[in-house]
Amino acid sequence: MKVVRRLAATSILAAVTVLGFAGSAASADRPDIWTGGYIGAHAGYMWGNLDWQYVNPAGPAGALSREPTGALGGIHVGVQKRWGNIVLGVEGAWSEGRVNDRGPDAPAFAANFDARTSLEGILSIGPRIGWAHQNWMLYGTGGYARARLLTTDVVRATNTDNFKDTQDHNGWFLGGGVEVALTQNWIFGVEYIRYDFGSERHFQPFGAIVVGGTRDVEMDANVIRARLSFRVGAP
Repeated sequence: MKVVRRLAATSILAAVTVLGFAGSAASADRPDIWTGGYIGAHAGYMWGNLDWQYVNPAGPAGALSREPTGALGGIHVGVQKRWGNIVLGVEGAWSEGRVNDRGPDAPAFAANFDARTSLEGILSIGPRIGWAHQNWMLYGTGGYARARLLTTDVVRATNTDNFKDTQDHNGWFLGGGVEVALTQNWIFGVEYIRYDFGSERHFQPFGAIVVGGTRDVEMDANVIRARLSFRVGAP
């Protein structure tokens, strides 16, 4: 058995060594793998913090915090260029999924109502800067983010929405990740993104404050996701 284990370990080590040399050789054949346009898809998990403050009643009686979570996926498109080890580019992305939360409303209404939130989509665009070595690249990114956020009170007795509203929140994102070129065309990566969507007022019809309805909502969130990109124009 010891001999078998040693042979297995030796075989695995040899295979890893061969793959390493193969990756280095392949990268030498594609010095511009990090230059050009690309399109791809991504999927991951989001967890966030949402603060909800009624305009009337104000203060603790009208305040609550929720933690929406869920799966998120989407598409991205970008273009980049490599100078030596430095890679500069710009990327735009759209993501959506099932990121939501439901729980007791603010203390003033918790006896009869739940508060429900749902993140319906995120649009982001910004630059990327990377450091590439052979077929690997580490990068950072950041820029503008816009989230479409739904909030509503739920009448617990009938399970119906009350004072439902959807608003676009403008904010920013910051993050980074690592990518590896699997072939001349395909690039796989893993990244972390931090979003801050700022604060927007929900449900204020015709500029009028509705007691128990008008609220200021702010949200930030974190995402870990995998991504797969197809390099456009590569052989």
